[in-house]
Amino acid sequence: MMRLPRRSPSAGARATALAGCSLALLTAFGPTNSAVAQTQVVAFYPLLTDLLDATANNGPVSLLGYSGAPAPLPPNNGVCHNGIYYYATGGQDVQTPILSALNTTDFQFNVEFNLAALPSSYQSPVLMGGSGWRWLGIYVQSSGIVGIKHNNSNFSWSTTTLSPGVWYSAGLRYEAGNAELYINGTSVLLAAVGTLTDGGNKNFTTNDFSNGRALDGCIKNLLVVNDPTAVAIAASFGAGCAGSAGVPSLTPANSPQLGITFLQNAANLEPNAVFAFMAIGFSNTQSPLGPLPVGLQPFGLGAGCNLLVSADVSVLFPVAGGSGAFAFPVPIPLGLAGVTLYYQCASIDAGAIGSIAVSNGVGTAIGF
Repeated sequence: MMRLPRRSPSAGARATALAGCSLALLTAFGPTNSAVAQTQVVAFYPLLTDLLDATANNGPVSLLGYSGAPAPLPPNNGVCHNGIYYYATGGQDVQTPILSALNTTDFQFNVEFNLAALPSSYQSPVLMGGSGWRWLGIYVQSSGIVGIKHNNSNFSWSTTTLSPGVWYSAGLRYEAGNAELYINGTSVLLAAVGTLTDGGNKNFTTNDFSNGRALDGCIKNLLVVNDPTAVAIAASFGAGCAGSAGVPSLTPANSPQLGITFLQNAANLEPNAVFAFMAIGFSNTQSPLGPLPVGLQPFGLGAGCNLLVSADVSVLFPVAGGSGAFAFPVPIPLGLAGVTLYYQCASIDAGAIGSIAVSNGVGTAIGF
């Protein structure tokens, strides 16, 4: 059974990088990918400050059965469903309008979600496509096993277990009769599901109106696209060099999907450091200093210390107790899909040769 590593619920609030400035520079000077020109954003609902579609192509999300203060809930918790089926006493529903431009023969939807609790028995939806037809959606069992439901009554399950109280990013892609489910950028399920029958019912809901079950948790950053061509990828490469707390590590916590915040966790940094450096580049083969990797020994650093990325942009991010989280908001423009970016962090460390310790690298491709 595959169990995904937990992503700290407080990571974003605990350490938010100065990514806005760097992102603006990357957007301005980075390459674009014409191969994704055919991809169409159908809808994007951040659900962070309001219920509106950021593309302005569709109406707002509806919160049915809610009373009191309207969602979204601060700080940036998206919209939350109490787990009670809409037609039961106290029931709720989070539902998009009909997305008429959605092509249910070739599409993908991404959503971030946090389960307040696992189902007490059987299984329940995270997000279901089609309030009336249930053509394709993400489901979770009482054990935490995640999977999909398709064409009203058919299930396919992964071997991946989710935990309550953790934010996950999910992507569900459908093309040519196959559905593929991604959790935190990792493909966890590929299923042959055949032709989807949508009945023109092209909306999304946190209820399953065929069996009276509903999400107990929160969702945000719902992105729906037609003809997706680039999958978001993040993977570590190379090696760092030791400081006083060992070799710094840089690990992706999710994948750089359009419209969400890409998170990386830095660890084994100098315990008393309050900030670290993040180098971001468009290449891991060439840099202003020459072909990569570049040995940093001529600059006074120890053996094994190498520059692994082109470092087109460098920013500071906060750390505490030898660790921190680097947050990089990925904007929605399609021209960024397929763009590759590379990351490496460094820490001032009196215990390291040359007083600097560097991490491994992380290579990414922005996508859906």
